[in-house]
Amino acid sequence: MRIGLGWAKSHSIATGQCPVKQYNRQLMNLILSGKADIAKAVNATTISLDDAPQGYRQFDGGAAQKFVIDPHGMAA
Repeated sequence: MRIGLGWAKSHSIATGQCPVKQYNRQLMNLILSGKADIAKAVNATTISLDDAPQGYRQFDGGAAQKFVIDPHGMAA
């Protein structure tokens, strides 16, 4: 990154929390109605409890994937 060039162009970086309460009701309704597939958006894979050790190994190895453990097979 060229700091001097960024300084000359007066770029700024801001941090902070996302205003979750502003969006959570609308997002919840989209999820419940099936219009938003969050698992697909965050690259989540549902695995059984028996597959959990392998899922942890993959995640620890740097897999760009999230795992949701569904011990009772109730997740769609």
